[in-house]
Amino acid sequence: MVTVNSPYMAARVSAPNAIVVPNGVDQSVADIRPEGDSRLRLVMLGSFFDGGTDARLILDVARSTRFDEIVIAGAGSSRSLRAVVASLRADYGSRLTVSEWIDDAHLARLSGARTVALIPHTVSDYALSQDLMHVYRLIGLGIRVMCPRMLWPAHLPIDHAFLVDFGASYSFITDWIESTSMSEIERQDFIQANSWAARALTIQRLLEGIHA
Repeated sequence: MVTVNSPYMAARVSAPNAIVVPNGVDQSVADIRPEGDSRLRLVMLGSFFDGGTDARLILDVARSTRFDEIVIAGAGSSRSLRAVVASLRADYGSRLTVSEWIDDAHLARLSGARTVALIPHTVSDYALSQDLMHVYRLIGLGIRVMCPRMLWPAHLPIDHAFLVDFGASYSFITDWIESTSMSEIERQDFIQANSWAARALTIQRLLEGIHA
């Protein structure tokens, strides 16, 4: 049996019957309760790098509304990303926080009803070959996600996603943030359905079918 984590890779591997088993989220995040306040907050998690990060998307989203806080972890050290951070600093001043890493407990303290995250990956063959790990971690901690539509994990519902297409308008981001939120029941259901334990059970059942 051959498993891959994205439909793109299923089409690329030589095995004719490769099975897509997506990435998942650690079950332990179910015990970490979101504690964020009601501030309008944008979170971005790295690692960011030239060729893999859409700097224009970051700036367009950051300028689409007036966030109360922007938090970036793993901004990277490339010249283009330093320029993005400098531009955001000019716009947001002390409301921009940049750090090397944010753990799950810290993310939970940021996770409020108006906290959203941006995954600013450039659409490329490499990006399409990956199943976005950050999506599972962020939604598992109650944070809704914005990302390019082509990179969204196809098996997940889009209830808590704002998907960006080429030439998209960002004028609706504020309305989306204000009009939807994630309940604790929805968060727990997502974790249960997409935990690594659930993925392991999927593989176990596939193996049992092979040997039946």
